[in-house]
Amino acid sequence: MKVLVTGGNGFIGGHVIDRLIAQGHRPVSFDRYGVPHRPDVEFRPGDIRDAESVNAAMAKVDGVINLAGILGTSETIERPRFTVQSNLLGAINIFSACRDQGKKGVHITVGNYWMNNPYAITKNAAERTAMVFNKNFGSRIAVVRGLNAYGERQKTTPVRKIVPNVIVPALTGGEVLVYGDGEQLMDMIYVGDLAEVLIRALVLNHGCYDSVIEAGRGKELTPSINELVDNVVAQVGNPACKVRHVPMRGGEPERSVVIGDPRTLAPLGYTVDDMVSLDDGIAKAIEWYRAHIKEFA
Repeated sequence: MKVLVTGGNGFIGGHVIDRLIAQGHRPVSFDRYGVPHRPDVEFRPGDIRDAESVNAAMAKVDGVINLAGILGTSETIERPRFTVQSNLLGAINIFSACRDQGKKGVHITVGNYWMNNPYAITKNAAERTAMVFNKNFGSRIAVVRGLNAYGERQKTTPVRKIVPNVIVPALTGGEVLVYGDGEQLMDMIYVGDLAEVLIRALVLNHGCYDSVIEAGRGKELTPSINELVDNVVAQVGNPACKVRHVPMRGGEPERSVVIGDPRTLAPLGYTVDDMVSLDDGIAKAIEWYRAHIKEFA
């Protein structure tokens, strides 16, 4: 398949593109900034808020994996209008193109869809809108609720993701900041596994267009933030690293529970047993950050 990957220059997008190429597909990266992380990828500059550019790009591919959007829980509180324009109205442009052109699509949504911040609210509204399109227009838009992805090439800023912001200070002997008491439960999925789920949701004839597919490892395998931090610090093995607890960020409740249901992956023929373990995934990430630590100085 020739696959449009919106947000293709981002963290998850880059891994989706790598795996598409490895499986013999032809990805096209559609993004409003940056460049693909590899030179053999077709790049089409554009913004999902622009319906005309979305329609033009969709006309030249067989399907789309929509990863574009504005990220961040506390980071979006000060910019709700921009978040709505990208995460909801932009997604509707994707859905409309899928409907009008008869193309299959995949839309990524978030595990913390129930939180009261613009990011979670708009992503939840978009996933429900995809279901409206599927039910009323016969479109084939699979919705994948990606839990907390981590792995190689994830940035520490401007959106503060947990794994790189533990690994980098652990490697450099800095201070790891933990929000709240650290007893939040956060389902973690290695980015390669999430990429595989997204691709299967597009290419397979799974018929799962009336419910959400949850890309997570489930309750039994979900660590608390404290346990995750302890895992990283232990694997890095730097005694100079210190952990400090700070107040919760805006838009995130204390002791939140963000866990996926891996049983929803059954239509894709993918199980937790197929996924990279947390220990192995963290080890892979640490190895990459150790080799690229100068980029985070």
